[in-house]
Amino acid sequence: MFMRKSSPRILTNQTGPHPKLKQSPVGASTYMACYPVSLNVLEICQKIKKEQDKSDWSLLLDSGCGTGDSTINIAKSYPDYLVIGIDKSSKRLNQAQQKIKSENVRFITANLVEFWIGLKLVNASIAANFILYPNPWPKQKHLKKRWHAHPVMPLLPMISKYIELRTNWRIYAEEFCGRLTKLTGSVMTVEKINPKNPISAFEEKYFESNHDLFRLRYGRLNSF
Repeated sequence: MFMRKSSPRILTNQTGPHPKLKQSPVGASTYMACYPVSLNVLEICQKIKKEQDKSDWSLLLDSGCGTGDSTINIAKSYPDYLVIGIDKSSKRLNQAQQKIKSENVRFITANLVEFWIGLKLVNASIAANFILYPNPWPKQKHLKKRWHAHPVMPLLPMISKYIELRTNWRIYAEEFCGRLTKLTGSVMTVEKINPKNPISAFEEKYFESNHDLFRLRYGRLNSF
C-alpha cells in the first residue's frame, strides 16, 4: 500500500505578523506603471478580454495553479465561469493540460505579476482570484517575497471582485488579511477550515499531515 509522505510543519522565526509589514505602501505603486509587460503576455490578456466580451462567461483565476488540480476543481464548482490557471512552470502546466475535461478551463504559462498587470492594462473584468497555498517564505528576512508585502499587492483588489487565500500558516493569512483590510477598508476574518473535498494536492497533503488550514475571503462569490 502506498503511503503519502507526511508534510513537515512550517518553520519560522516569527511569533506573529511581521512588524515591518505596516511600512508597506498603500495605493497604486509606480512599480506597476514601470513593470515591463511582454508583448506576448499582453496579447494573451487581450485575447482573454475579447473572449470575455463575446461570451457571457465571467473569469476566475487560479493564480499559481501548479499541476492544475485546483483549477479543475474550481471549474467543476463553477461551470458557468471561465477558469484560468496561471503558473510560471511549463513543466507543471504540461501535466495540467492532460487533466482538462471541460470547456471552461484554460492554462497559461506566465509570470503572475506580469499577468495581473496585463489584465489591468486591458481592463479585463475578473470575478475571482484564488491564491491557494502560496510559498509562505516563513523567514523574517523574506517578508518582501510574500504576496501581501509585494509592490503588486494594491493591484489585486483592483482587478478582482473576490479574492480567496488559503494557507497552512496562520501568520501568512493574518498578514494578508491586515494588508488587504488596509487597502480596501473591508472587514474580513481569517477562518480555520477542514475541507471534506480538498481543492488541491497540496491541501490534501497538508490536511492528511494534520496541519491547520486557513482561509481568507474578500468580496463575494457563491460559496465553495
